[in-house]
Amino acid sequence: MKKLTLYFMLLLALPTNLVAQYTGANGRGDISGAGNGSLLNGIDGLYAGGNGRGDFTLFYAYCTNPTNGGTISSDQAGCTPFDPALITSTALPASYTGTLDYKWQKSITSSSAGFSDIGSSNAATYDPPAGLTATTWYKRLARVNCMPDWTWAKESNVVQMTVNPLPTLTGAAQAAAVCEEMGATINLTGLLASSTFTVDYKINTVAQTSVTGVVSNGSGAGSFTSAALTAANNGQILQITGITVTT
Repeated sequence: MKKLTLYFMLLLALPTNLVAQYTGANGRGDISGAGNGSLLNGIDGLYAGGNGRGDFTLFYAYCTNPTNGGTISSDQAGCTPFDPALITSTALPASYTGTLDYKWQKSITSSSAGFSDIGSSNAATYDPPAGLTATTWYKRLARVNCMPDWTWAKESNVVQMTVNPLPTLTGAAQAAAVCEEMGATINLTGLLASSTFTVDYKINTVAQTSVTGVVSNGSGAGSFTSAALTAANNGQILQITGITVTT
């Protein structure tokens, strides 16, 4: 009587719409052998057979991507070159089976287009590099690492790093002479249009209290009122030492 060796392939329909293909050890389907099988889509399987029988024990673990990408925070703004603070994770991805992998992406086009991968960014948070010179958008992708690629990864919300041009100042002039114990109105030109500033200044080399909420119009002109002046300030120099864009 001849000994028969059977060759076979078993197709299993598994949950979550995954189809796994199974082959025996060394690519054969020997029912008298035992070994490890490899199932597609990140599902691990083990078969065992013996005693000339076709007995199989299959073990598999789900490999399921998260149902959402979580959330990140938050929008920031600053003057060029801008060094944003750490982008934090306010909620992690949810409802997954496996170990999470992250990948961050950025775009200088818009919040919905032009995104490209950021290398070495497998973390829940991300610290953008210093020196941004253009407004940049960031988002985080999440998947489980047993998936073969990022096709079904979930995305977080998008945060925007707004880069404003450096404010300039082309002119500063006192609008009119004032009486003692009154502040002088200082007109400024060449500011960033339609913005709000904090102005730092000195009178006769003495630093004065910063003026907040200075607003420029669409032409980049604005004004602020100095500290109250005394007779001793007559003819002294008022020097603008700093202008900071706040909005």
